Amino acid sequence: PAAHIPPRITNYLTKRAFDLFGVSEWSARLVPCVVGVISIPVLYFAVRRMFDASTAALVALFLAVSPWHIYWSQNARFYTLLMLFYTLGITFFSKGIERDSPWSSGLSAVFLMLAVWEHATAILAVVVVAGYLFLMIVFRVEKPPGLRMRNIMVFLGVSIAMAVPL
Repeated sequence: PAAHIPPRITNYLTKRAFDLFGVSEWSARLVPCVVGVISIPVLYFAVRRMFDASTAALVALFLAVSPWHIYWSQNARFYTLLMLFYTLGITFFSKGIERDSPWSSGLSAVFLMLAVWEHATAILAVVVVAGYLFLMIVFRVEKPPGLRMRNIMVFLGVSIAMAVPL
């Protein structure tokens, strides 16, 4: 019954590693390892955008020495790519709303939908984004400049367009 569900992106990338290096334990773990390493500077720059360089360095250090991150980065599973897509999706969403950037809103939708493609638990990030938008509209707080219908429609349009094949 699950034959209509497309394979995870990690599976495609691991297949490419198998094609390049042969089928082995090393090549099966290569993709999560590389993605786990890439996740550290991505998280640094995402946190630095929201806070400051010292906070971002501390967060990146915590991720770099986190036993769970190290474990999943050497395991032939999808978790590191899921975390990377989550991080990029939420970061671009924040940038799109705070800086009034429709491109960032669209990229946010792309990365969040890639996260959903990677694993269904990523739908929780979509709930977080929707909850944020709902709370910003309902409560009387200072609205960020990008909280405009144009950016929301770009986000929704890209999300729906990517969700249809899924």
